[in-house]
Amino acid sequence: MPTHLQNIREETLGLRQIIREFYPVIHQVEFETPNVLLDFNTPELYQEQLHNFR
Repeated sequence: MPTHLQNIREETLGLRQIIREFYPVIHQVEFETPNVLLDFNTPELYQEQLHNFR
């Protein structure tokens, strides 16, 4: 069975649609480090960030 994330399409607002659908059950979580905000959408960016953490 496909998950919601597997069905993300830009034509249907991408991740925004998932957030709208699940908004009533989304909870804010505070973190002490900004590392959770890192954005790495490509394998190259992932490898770069992985290298920075070592």
